[in-house]
Amino acid sequence: MLTDQVGAQSRSRGDGLSCYTANLRAYLAPEWDADTIIARSVRIALAIDSNDHLVFSHHEPSLDLLPDRTALAYVGCDDDTLALQELGAEVAAHGRVLVVVDHARLPWSVGRGSGSAPHWLLVDGVADREWHVIDDFTALLGGGEQRPFAGWIADDVLCDAMGGSSGWELTHHIRSAMAFGKSVDVPSRHHLLLRRHGGSRPCAERTGRCFLEGDAVLEYLAERYLEREIEDYVLDDLWAVAGHRRFALRWWAQQGDPMNRAAVRHALFAWGKLPQALRFAVESAARGKPRRGLVQTALGDVRTAERQLRLAIS
Repeated sequence: MLTDQVGAQSRSRGDGLSCYTANLRAYLAPEWDADTIIARSVRIALAIDSNDHLVFSHHEPSLDLLPDRTALAYVGCDDDTLALQELGAEVAAHGRVLVVVDHARLPWSVGRGSGSAPHWLLVDGVADREWHVIDDFTALLGGGEQRPFAGWIADDVLCDAMGGSSGWELTHHIRSAMAFGKSVDVPSRHHLLLRRHGGSRPCAERTGRCFLEGDAVLEYLAERYLEREIEDYVLDDLWAVAGHRRFALRWWAQQGDPMNRAAVRHALFAWGKLPQALRFAVESAARGKPRRGLVQTALGDVRTAERQLRLAIS
């Protein structure tokens, strides 16, 4: 059963954030200034692991560590009944809980039935074997515009949505581990949720041959794409990088000197063009017409805009 669907025009949007960060923002908002916490955490960083796989980090400090000194950590189980009991206990204790679902199994997903991938969902109520859920993720995806959702879903719908991890690829598991900014342990279980607990947590940081931040990331990517085509998984990570950076820029513009607004607008425009340019380059390469120059230009525009912004605020 689905009720109370809310369209994109009538509720808060995810503002270009990834599904992880958009719904973490919704988790944080009842207690803290979520926009400030997230905007101040946004960074551009990556590690290169031993298999030459790019591992992106989007936040520092890591967002699993909450302002009241509690922390969020993945817990899992393989039984539907136990999973629902865990969810109920977390809602009773904290009023809400983040659960890991498969976006292809969500009834409101434009990608329903295809393209299995992990997705965070906020659960903030339970009554009569139904759960109130909020999904603030918005994006223009291959299947159309993904719009926000809020409403009630039944036990079996929620359990089914939580049961798709067997279809996830290595990249999906890496993103789940890195969703907060630093790598955390993710149990290999059928159902996963994020439990809030007291105290800190041990870091499970992935090791890599190097670690780059800021402009060095953009320079490295530009050089990498002189030698090879863009890997599909990198496109999704760069989409998240661009969305998070634009979110932080919009927040910063509200706090900063009005004289710097032109530099902010320039950076917003450059970051806004990047995902589209990269997608076009990939589609062109698939047709046998590589567009490496397009990639170089798009990354160069972002680097220039960021340099101008640093000069404007220095």
